[in-house]
Amino acid sequence: MQRHGGIFVPEFIDVGAKDGSSKLVPFGRNIDRAVEMMSRSRYPFLIAKRHEPVDVSYNFEPHDFVMFDWMSIAVEVDWFREKGNTDKMMAFASDLYGSMEAASGRVRHEKHEQRMNRVEGYVGETFVSSPVEMGPKRHLPGLYWANILGPEYVDMWGRRLLLKAPCHRVDELSDGGMILYLSESPLDAGTAQYRQAKARLLRYLGPEAFDGRREPKFRTKGRWRKKRDARPLVETGGVREDVFADEPPLDTR
Repeated sequence: MQRHGGIFVPEFIDVGAKDGSSKLVPFGRNIDRAVEMMSRSRYPFLIAKRHEPVDVSYNFEPHDFVMFDWMSIAVEVDWFREKGNTDKMMAFASDLYGSMEAASGRVRHEKHEQRMNRVEGYVGETFVSSPVEMGPKRHLPGLYWANILGPEYVDMWGRRLLLKAPCHRVDELSDGGMILYLSESPLDAGTAQYRQAKARLLRYLGPEAFDGRREPKFRTKGRWRKKRDARPLVETGGVREDVFADEPPLDTR
């Protein structure tokens, strides 16, 4: 984040007040604290914010009980209207994807691009998002302006099929992954032409990877890579299973 600078570096992190409310402290003077919050053995997380030159929110949520961690960065839409900023975002997103060795990622216009595994929309000025259980939790949540697919998804669909995908552009990544772009800019997302392009790409790829019927073989090699979700504590007698362990968990029933 610091390497890219600008809006990609938070101004504040939320360390939380004792009463549970928000308590913001400067990020630059509390980087070690931010690292500590993300490295806790139980319930690690980090919430950060920026207000200049535009509003930006950052959410990092690693887990010790599910296979996949996630992070999100929300940027005020007007920032993308300035020439060159979309390229800056994709340079940052590609770098972040590579650093995290992520399975997938996406860049979307939140107002116009809803997730397929959630019912989303605005109620007045409030954005509401409710889950829809369609299948395994690890399915892709939808198609968006930029769709970052890790090597496992490239293997699942096939490199040749993805290179010929009916979309605006396909970029190949150094780790074997790919990025599929639906248009020139995420600001196009509210247009009829964009919606048609998304529907065309969904027909080409098929709905199975987006509703839980099709799933790749995820990368699990390496001591630091998670291998599975942990079972609920009520099923293990209160023992938290090691999601990094090579061996499957013992059946404690």
